[in-house]
Amino acid sequence: SDLGSPDSDGVYRVLDDYPDSFRLGPARNLCPNQKFLQHPRLSYCSATLVGNSHVITAAHCVWNQMLCDDAAFVFNYYVTGYDDNGNPTFPAITRNEVFFCKSVSTNYREDSSGYSSGTDIAYITLDRAVPGRTPATYHKTLVRTTPRQ
Repeated sequence: SDLGSPDSDGVYRVLDDYPDSFRLGPARNLCPNQKFLQHPRLSYCSATLVGNSHVITAAHCVWNQMLCDDAAFVFNYYVTGYDDNGNPTFPAITRNEVFFCKSVSTNYREDSSGYSSGTDIAYITLDRAVPGRTPATYHKTLVRTTPRQ
């Protein structure tokens, strides 16, 4: 993962001095008025906690063990505001909020030409249980919803 290692206090400092070349604007050649111009390119996919030590995500994000070995799942990662230069600020990311991919289960595959097959969902086992978080509710039958719910 791009997080690096935590310092002696258990805090990942990757966002303290994030280089401009790794921000969305310069990296993607965005126009100066784009909303997320100064945001770091640290994350690339989201996931949903579905068990004490399991998440689901799109399989095109993590479809094999090599990608799993490089994946970190960070809770409490969000923008808290902006500094005087327009750079987003974040809460401290500590080792208590960082979980690593232990294994991945999916039938999704991509070949060298970019062709994909299988269902684009991956079931990830994390390196440990996630304390203090409630997994999403799973319904085995259809649940009726209403418009704009």
